Amino acid sequence: MLGLKFDDFIDEKLMNPYVVMTTLFVWGIVIIFIEARHKKAKIKSISDMSYKTALLIGLAQCIALVPGTSRSAATIIGAMLLGCSRTVSAEFSFFLAIPTMFGATSLKIVKAILRGTPMSMWQVFLILLGTVLSFIFALIVIRKFIKYVKEHNFIAFGLYRVVLSVVMAIYFLIIAK
Repeated sequence: MLGLKFDDFIDEKLMNPYVVMTTLFVWGIVIIFIEARHKKAKIKSISDMSYKTALLIGLAQCIALVPGTSRSAATIIGAMLLGCSRTVSAEFSFFLAIPTMFGATSLKIVKAILRGTPMSMWQVFLILLGTVLSFIFALIVIRKFIKYVKEHNFIAFGLYRVVLSVVMAIYFLIIAK
């Protein structure tokens, strides 16, 4: 609902490389910091999670409206801060992705239609095909990711984000000028 309300503002004011490189860097540092301080989790399965915790994790997902903020990182870090294990955090993040991605895609399609952007049946087919294939490949990746999360922490992802933000900064602040 927040995405619906703020979509135009986000597209106009925040969808630029400077916001993206900044959020990549900031959230990379946050991920590293949270992982370094992560303690024994109280919530070890999704069935142990309260509705309040689930709602708060969903609200953490709203941070990802800012470009460059990973939706899954926002929910995973939010869940870990609320006492969930890495595995529960990752699993719940993937569950939250389904309605979120559906809603975001639907919003963009509806906005295109309302603007009068012509869309052929072929384009509609490609959108649907992309949705189905994305879902199938996501299921495959999720299994591997959950296995990875059981054995490793998220520090590598935090470092990746920091390095990517530095590469973007070099490009946009030095090379592209």
